[in-house]
Amino acid sequence: MARKFTELTARLHESPEALEQASRARERLAEELEAYQHTLGQIRRAREMTQTQLAMALEVGEREVSRIEHQADLFVSTLRSYLHALGGDLQLLATFQRPMLHRFDGRRSRGCVRPGR
Repeated sequence: MARKFTELTARLHESPEALEQASRARERLAEELEAYQHTLGQIRRAREMTQTQLAMALEVGEREVSRIEHQADLFVSTLRSYLHALGGDLQLLATFQRPMLHRFDGRRSRGCVRPGR
């Protein structure tokens, strides 16, 4: 039987446990978002580079560097360029439920590797 959203939220507010659980979930989400948004900036600062210096290395404006550092979703190529300008390389490792690994170096797949072989 379908229920109205207002009925569901009213029941939620009646339960102290549910309210506490929702509050903890909101806090975790806020912490994860904060960490994600600041991670690239922290890497840049750890490499002792300013946004201006990085913008020059990437041949973009400072505003673009700020956008990259705060963007919720990036193209892999943008992330690779960003990290390369900081002197790093991007490595991506994809794992699957079957015992097989695929390793990418940012340009092409290095093929499948079966663990234990």
